[in-house]
Amino acid sequence: MEEMSGARWTVFRFVPVMVLCAVCGAVLGIFRADACALPGLAGMLAGGIAGYGAGRLGRGDPLRFWAFGQRLWLVFAGALIYGWVQLLVAGAVHATPADSPFYWISEVADGLLREPFFSMGQTGGVVLRAYSGTLTGGWWIFFNLLDAVLFAFLFLVSTGVGLFPDEKSGAEKEVLSGENDDAGEGERENGSGGNDEHEGESTFEVARPRSVRAEPCGLVPEAPSRLALLGFVVVLLLLFGGSALARYVLDERFDPATYHPESLRELQRLAEGRWRFDAPDGVLLRTEKDLDLFVQVSGYGSLTAVTKGDASFRLSLDKWGRRFTGLLYPLRPGTERVSSMSLSARLHIASDGSELHLAVTLFTVRGRLDPVLRAVRIAPAEQSP
Repeated sequence: MEEMSGARWTVFRFVPVMVLCAVCGAVLGIFRADACALPGLAGMLAGGIAGYGAGRLGRGDPLRFWAFGQRLWLVFAGALIYGWVQLLVAGAVHATPADSPFYWISEVADGLLREPFFSMGQTGGVVLRAYSGTLTGGWWIFFNLLDAVLFAFLFLVSTGVGLFPDEKSGAEKEVLSGENDDAGEGERENGSGGNDEHEGESTFEVARPRSVRAEPCGLVPEAPSRLALLGFVVVLLLLFGGSALARYVLDERFDPATYHPESLRELQRLAEGRWRFDAPDGVLLRTEKDLDLFVQVSGYGSLTAVTKGDASFRLSLDKWGRRFTGLLYPLRPGTERVSSMSLSARLHIASDGSELHLAVTLFTVRGRLDPVLRAVRIAPAEQSP
């Protein structure tokens, strides 16, 4: 068997464990988007599975790769990946075609959206009690952090179980019994007045830690590895750096100072023209009649659009990342007068300019709604009326 090196441990131990944590987070992210969040329960389940898998994978490795400090940094890295992947997947499932995964996360964290949850806990005594409801804002952030903490705790415990399933079995028992025999002989030699050389050897044998398992090392144990610490730093930089970059690309507000004429012409080619909504959503469009949207570029990174008919409205949008965000103004039929309060709107145009999606935020007696309208291009470069 090839000796375990730092590079091999990183490739065949650290990376697979991180992938396992990401898979657990992705599966639970899909579940929380389709059903509800399971704060605490999800973390303990995923932590137990990922931790035992990590320990089972590392069984038989030199102990310097699985010292307590090494496992602790492995736990921190795994908890970061588990929590962040779970949120990103849930955000991606919740997101409309006009939104990025970060939109849902920021809306819930800001208290503008609520997420249903189910969990169990104790308020006193030994009886478990079920809790359910919705979370938003600070409480939502707190219970996500609590879930990550419980993941880390169960991961740490389960890793030890996977590494050392039976502390007194097999080769370890032989090693420990051999150490005890050596220690007993040393003590007897000391008591009978053995020479100084034997005293030094027996004293060292007695002081050798009992936790050292069968490992082909010398009398002095090898120093614990620091690979997991380095891996944690890399994971931290990748997660936060990559997320910041993705958020900038997808959601960052456009700076007109960076625009140039070629980009303006590209936006005109992509957006300007006549678009037709292909189906009513039952909220904004309640009729089967065709409704056309006329889009114009009104400036560097800005769009205006207007419809005419039974559901007339006007849009004023600014570029944010790869989408446009702004306001929708309902109009009185046949006029340019605003009929009611403006609504928050987000618009995304396909890269080939063939279709667009318009998402609008409404607050009704049933709560918040985010209907999405799809429009296909009828005539490019046609001016709005």
